[in-house]
Amino acid sequence: MIQSFHQNYYRHCPILNTRHTVAALYSRSPFLFWTIIIISSRHHPTLGFLYDVLTEPYRSLLEKTMMAPLNALEPIQGGVLLCVWPLNVRKQIYDPSWNYCGLVTNAAIRMGLHRSRGYRRDNISPTEVRAQSKTWMACCFLNYRYIL
Repeated sequence: MIQSFHQNYYRHCPILNTRHTVAALYSRSPFLFWTIIIISSRHHPTLGFLYDVLTEPYRSLLEKTMMAPLNALEPIQGGVLLCVWPLNVRKQIYDPSWNYCGLVTNAAIRMGLHRSRGYRRDNISPTEVRAQSKTWMACCFLNYRYIL
């Protein structure tokens, strides 16, 4: 599934630090990990059935994550990815993506991602700085998308 995400989705929203292993991704942020799985399972040619199986448990994880303070980059990235590829809803008026967009943008601003010398940029690798910058750019894109 991770490979499917990388091949089919990642190029459209390249905000992740791809140097992390799958195990490291899961241990750092189960929410980001399961967001990638749910996104890539929706239209997967052989594992598409997992989308229906995973949707309700994922919604529970999503609810817990969005109700807690978003104090790390990975949950913000998971929220961004979810806004780009939202879960299926019965009617468009039930799509909470605009709300998630506001939550992740607010969290990104609190973390200082909007500043050129943003969140903890002095002590991290250039790859991580790039992931932070790209995450902020994705937040800007989403805000423009949901404003219209």
